[in-house]
Amino acid sequence: MLKVSEEYLAWFSARTIVCSLRDLVKEYPFGWNEESVPQEQVERYELLIRNLTRQGISKEKKNSHYKESYIIMEFGDDAGFTHSIWGKKMKFDRDSFYQWVIDNELNSEVKIKEVKSDEMLHVKKRFLPVFYKVCKYMVRYSYGRHTYMPSTCRDFVKVNMEIMSDDALGDIVEYLKERNANIPDDEGPMFKHDSETWIYMQEDLEAELLTREIFHKAHRKEGNIKELRGLLKEVMLLDTLHTQKDCLHMYHQLMGIERYLLSVPDDLNMQKILQQLEKGKNVIIKKRWEFFEKEEGHKYEKIGDGVYRKKRDDEVSI
Repeated sequence: MLKVSEEYLAWFSARTIVCSLRDLVKEYPFGWNEESVPQEQVERYELLIRNLTRQGISKEKKNSHYKESYIIMEFGDDAGFTHSIWGKKMKFDRDSFYQWVIDNELNSEVKIKEVKSDEMLHVKKRFLPVFYKVCKYMVRYSYGRHTYMPSTCRDFVKVNMEIMSDDALGDIVEYLKERNANIPDDEGPMFKHDSETWIYMQEDLEAELLTREIFHKAHRKEGNIKELRGLLKEVMLLDTLHTQKDCLHMYHQLMGIERYLLSVPDDLNMQKILQQLEKGKNVIIKKRWEFFEKEEGHKYEKIGDGVYRKKRDDEVSI
């Protein structure tokens, strides 16, 4: 984790760094239980706290017009240094935190990466196992919290799904299944909305795993056109569509075949399969809208072609 942080700190926003520090200094493994902590672990935590502090202060200085001393002390307050286990160990108040930053040159300028909204963070191959763990722990940390963090976490995982292994996604899905299966029926509106978003995330990740499963099946055909046509016929059984769920299941299976076809050299046979596949997708989309109106139409008001407005609870009639 420390190596990953050192490599990618330049990408982190000031707010992300503050939130990371808040948890680190609160749970700093020194004196929070009666067991002794290995010195190596203490040193790693201290180094990570210093690196995050230096990067965070540098970014705050870039975005603020206040005096440096004020910025540093405000940063310490935001990150919760003063009242944390770490802060008590260091005997921090606002002034002594400021002096600690100055003495350790944590106010020095560092490299800052300006990230474009459409730019994906490249994760080096050797860091991927740690990246998977971070994503899994991030989901566990975020579930049930009613802050900005859950939505940020969900978006991050979904945006970076393509670089995550099947096993890594599967671990997250299994955790979400366990938590989502225990959602109380009598949740309040705010909590219910949050729970629904975790259910949607589970469905999104399950859909990705299904697409990958069919992609792997198609890949094992090694370009055999006859077998690929057989796989398409096996998947595209339109007379088995009876619900929205059936439609989505088949659609994501077709996406797996399409993903494979687009990954191999183009030829006339591949084009013919793609055309057949595209027709199947269009039929599925049309049927899904039909089932949507049957299953959930009473909850929505149709205001245009494929455009619906959800009714208020007092407007819904079954």
